[in-house]
Amino acid sequence: MITIEINRPDGQIETVDVSNKFGNMNSDLLNKIRVATKEAGKGDVIKATITKIKSNMNQLMKEYNNFHNEGGDGYIPEGSYFMGLKSYKEWTETTEIK
Repeated sequence: MITIEINRPDGQIETVDVSNKFGNMNSDLLNKIRVATKEAGKGDVIKATITKIKSNMNQLMKEYNNFHNEGGDGYIPEGSYFMGLKSYKEWTETTEIK
């Protein structure tokens, strides 16, 4: 999820979800949005926040493959198999661009 925090001209702080419009965010893109928002008289962009859900599924798949397929090409179950394991972990990573 990508959100942008904007200080509107009336002093209200608004958080806008821009995930559908932008697949990723970097400082160059944020600066372009900042300039366009200010020129349109819509307020000042304060920051962008990028939130991603991460997991250890790739590591679990690699371990499965090394154990069952001796590191070669072979059958690997669907992701839902690994999500059911006790060792499966998910976490949220948040990055702010100011």
